[in-house]
Amino acid sequence: MAQTPGRMTSDCSKQTILQGVVAFVEVWSSNKTENYSKPFIDHLINMGATVLKYFNKQVTHVIFKDGHESVWKKAKRTGVKLVSVLWVERCMATGTHVDESLFPALNESKPSTENKRAHRCMKPRDFIEKTPENDKRL
Repeated sequence: MAQTPGRMTSDCSKQTILQGVVAFVEVWSSNKTENYSKPFIDHLINMGATVLKYFNKQVTHVIFKDGHESVWKKAKRTGVKLVSVLWVERCMATGTHVDESLFPALNESKPSTENKRAHRCMKPRDFIEKTPENDKRL
């Protein structure tokens, strides 16, 4: 029974590890089809951090892995602490607020050209020579 109170105090101290941290989580699979943010959001909340659904001026930390380019650029522009998912895991493992500079986030994605399609009017058309067979006007 003596273990139960000790366990309670360790749980209480875990809830204050990241007190004052306001985080935005952007964690995706390497092919950018699956959003893996939920487990990290749960871990951050359990350690006392506030997690926001939207990136705004209150955000102090961005947890980033294979996320959207716009989030990366906004985090760099605003100067918030941009950390990898390993930072969250290390904070959980050690039970302390680990230095963010030890776990910088990496942006390995290249800006995709798939979404930047040329407008239809800008695409060259195949030139078909007009003959009496294929042109009604001749």
